[in-house]
Amino acid sequence: MPYKDLVNKLTRCPFCDIKQPIIIHKKTAFLTPSIAPYYKHHLLVIPKRHIISFLDMTRNEYRDIIDLLKTGGETIRQLGHNNFSVLIRDGSNDAKSVEHLHCHIIPNVKIGHLKEKEETRKVISKKEFSLVCGELKFVLNGANNNLMDNSAGNVIPKSGFKKFTRPARERLP
Repeated sequence: MPYKDLVNKLTRCPFCDIKQPIIIHKKTAFLTPSIAPYYKHHLLVIPKRHIISFLDMTRNEYRDIIDLLKTGGETIRQLGHNNFSVLIRDGSNDAKSVEHLHCHIIPNVKIGHLKEKEETRKVISKKEFSLVCGELKFVLNGANNNLMDNSAGNVIPKSGFKKFTRPARERLP
């Protein structure tokens, strides 16, 4: 499904009513893969409180978001990407599809190239999303004991990960 179609169907904030798995929970924010990634392993860091501006964050939200951005960047590197860009979607404007502050961690991209990618951006399938979640959870398994599977609300057991092979550096279709 094209990302634009998904956004046009929204009746509530998808970040306040998140249905997808959350990879890492902090007290005030969380890390999750993007369901409509620009590139494979595209991550989002989202405050739990519905705020629109970076300037409205509390000190605790700021700390948690910075920690999650660092963890997300380290994870992207462990997955074989050489670089990443952090993009903060702040405020209310046409360039932002969801009016809830969120930060993108996008591997192997020049920000200027995102505009052309926006036209063909698609929501990935549940299978593709599950595979990306599995890769992320495997990498993070040793680094964080607070991994949560949002669908079950349980801590993911360390024994629950399958063997992971480093992915090819590829873009999603």
